[in-house]
Amino acid sequence: MPWTSVSRLSVVTESGLPAGEIEVGRWTGVVVSFQPTDEGGIAVAVDPEELVRGTQLIDFADESALGWGGASGWCYKERSRRSMDNGTVQVTFDVTCQSSPPQPSTKAIGIKVRPTDGARAICSSLNGDYKASVEITAT
Repeated sequence: MPWTSVSRLSVVTESGLPAGEIEVGRWTGVVVSFQPTDEGGIAVAVDPEELVRGTQLIDFADESALGWGGASGWCYKERSRRSMDNGTVQVTFDVTCQSSPPQPSTKAIGIKVRPTDGARAICSSLNGDYKASVEITAT
């Protein structure tokens, strides 16, 4: 069954807090959780790999994508994923800032999720559908 939206969306540090600190070049865990739903808002089962392919970390303010893999600036990579009993998917990403000095030193991070039905992306950002974010400060 196609999924068109999400519910129960959250973004927190690996320790469950809304903010954290890292040293430049070090990695920290950011946990993204959400439940895929159909057009009626009913939870649907979706392969976690499919969900991860359609999920990216973004700048909370302007929705620009963070870099993938760790080459420069603020970037991220996937560490793990799991499905919860209630249909929620939880993905842990590692985030780093590779700029010294960090530019900017604090980054508010949201997510963009693109459903497989071709519907518009769902964003957790300043102007998005959701307002969940995590703030990471690099020192």
